Amino acid sequence: MCQNLQTNKRQSVIVDPTRQAGNRRRAIGDLNKRLRMAMGQVKALVDSIPVRLSVQNSLKANRNTYVWEMSAERQSQVDIRIRQIIDYWMQTQTPERPARWFFNTYIDNAVTPATADAVNNVKLLSQGMVSSAQLDAVTIQSIFLQPQYRDVIGNIYGRVFNEMSGFSGETATDLARVLSESVMLGESARKAKSRIAQRFSVASSRAERIARTEINRAYTVARTKTAQIVAKDLDITVNVIHRSSLMPTTRSWHASRHGKIYTPQEQDDWWSEGANRINCLCSIGEVVVGKDGKPRSRGLIEKLEKQRKAWAGG
Repeated sequence: MCQNLQTNKRQSVIVDPTRQAGNRRRAIGDLNKRLRMAMGQVKALVDSIPVRLSVQNSLKANRNTYVWEMSAERQSQVDIRIRQIIDYWMQTQTPERPARWFFNTYIDNAVTPATADAVNNVKLLSQGMVSSAQLDAVTIQSIFLQPQYRDVIGNIYGRVFNEMSGFSGETATDLARVLSESVMLGESARKAKSRIAQRFSVASSRAERIARTEINRAYTVARTKTAQIVAKDLDITVNVIHRSSLMPTTRSWHASRHGKIYTPQEQDDWWSEGANRINCLCSIGEVVVGKDGKPRSRGLIEKLEKQRKAWAGG
């Protein structure tokens, strides 16, 4: 959430500049539901492995120890089955994104409004600078059909699928490792399932981070690219104004950009630095540069400057 490590008493000013809170919440709920179903199947898999109490080893170790009937071949089969379970619920069985991949909906719900927001805002701000005929020729549908737009949006979907595929692989590896450790330590099946539940909790946190990060990335990338295309079609200059969430936990270097104007490339470069994208709820708006070289959104700029100062002084 663009979180700062230090707790502060600042009051929220904006909170959700991309208006994607509901979409993020639904995506996270879906992911957690799928992980719960996967956890149930992995625990059932553990229950299917014969385990017996070892009296002799328990006496030596002064605790109950258990012997698992886990040959190298069975261990390999179990590892494969764990990966199959995770892949099934995340729909990452294939290297290519399925046409009806479950997460497509959440990316759709970010990309479509972002495109509409950019088209409508740039057209509104450029009135009086270009002809009505030029404005009428630029529509959301016309943007959807442009190859450069389709390439960028296709990359968004591909990136999220790759992230989730990596998540599936790492989660399956972690679960297999945890089970293997329980077997080697002579732990009970109950203890093994408890450790597996803990790993699923870790996986849930990571899945939530991916959802928050990638949904907002999809919105801002789509909005930025759309603004650039519209600017080219109308033969005008469009920059972007940074809009931070200005939450109490917002990172200070994110909040400090609120209300400041950058070129689209400058904004993209900043988001690419370090962990600026991770859990970031910041957004952008379009700023049309007038024929005099000045931004045509002075009222908005002043409003956002006041918000930034209010947050900093909170």
